[in-house]
Amino acid sequence: MAVFVLGIGLLMMGIRFSGSTSSSSIVDPRLIIQPTRTHMQSVLSNGIILTGSLSPTIPGKNAVQIVVHSRLTGAQRPVAITLQATMAGMHMIPTRALLTHTVRGYAGTITLPMFGAYHLSVALQLVTGTQRGVIIIKLPLPRL
Repeated sequence: MAVFVLGIGLLMMGIRFSGSTSSSSIVDPRLIIQPTRTHMQSVLSNGIILTGSLSPTIPGKNAVQIVVHSRLTGAQRPVAITLQATMAGMHMIPTRALLTHTVRGYAGTITLPMFGAYHLSVALQLVTGTQRGVIIIKLPLPRL
């Protein structure tokens, strides 16, 4: 019987203590990850320049926007852009994304599993062949 009473007393104290601490908890705002937009650029052969952005630049799904700057017109314009992300020194399965043509360029999403530097292999799929390039992007750790 004494053990039962002691158990109930400890349970009541735990409820009282847990209720009082949860209402006064404050989270340091430096620990909250803020979404950002990372700009990227690459130069391919034939004078093709790629500019674009990645957002929210945190692990998980990220939106990718790429604009192709070149003298390619009409049928020479890329049908689609393929991205493959890897991380140097990591034995990760590459993540892939297919960017499709939109009014503002090419858009799609890619999943980046962790913070760090990524090597994005870019393939522009043209009617006449494929142009390849590389973009290095970073998902930086939050600064404290």
